[in-house]
Amino acid sequence: MNQLLYRWKRLKRSRKVSLVMTLLLLIAGLSISIFSVLAYSSLQTLFSNIKIPSDIPEINLDFSHYSKIEETHIKIPYRISNKGFLDINRITLKISIDASYTENLAFTETRKTIFSKREVIGYCHPGESISGVFEGDYHDLNMTALGNYLSEVYKSKDEVFLMKLELNFYLVGGFYFRFILKDIDIEGGFCNECAG
Repeated sequence: MNQLLYRWKRLKRSRKVSLVMTLLLLIAGLSISIFSVLAYSSLQTLFSNIKIPSDIPEINLDFSHYSKIEETHIKIPYRISNKGFLDINRITLKISIDASYTENLAFTETRKTIFSKREVIGYCHPGESISGVFEGDYHDLNMTALGNYLSEVYKSKDEVFLMKLELNFYLVGGFYFRFILKDIDIEGGFCNECAG
């Protein structure tokens, strides 16, 4: 130990600064590497523990008559389990539904977003789970797009409702992530792709 102190005292100031900087760079590099491994591991476990929907969703989109619009409701259960090592912050879930149909005058395919809602879910610490039900009703309908759809749709051709799920969150450290699942077919108010 005495020899190390003796050697340290004999070094020039510039060499001491260089050694200290090298040591600090090594510590910073190790810290970044450890954080990257933890973040990657947290994301990997998070992907396999997001359940949207976590149970059979309830979707009522009956637009066969204007009087049915107020009966519109959507209930999509979700469960997010954080089995990683980092906090998940500012989680938001956005669900939108498009009507894809053939116009009655031009006979062209058209797609309009008739429903859209965003809900702040909150945060989830490591080892915790959050669950709930995403709910929407006729207040979340885009009445302009819905009115266009109802007046333009050519009923003799197939019309399809397509759902889009968007999950946004931040990992500790400010890293932003967004996951989007598009074009989930909702046939007759039932999500066939959600049943499995």
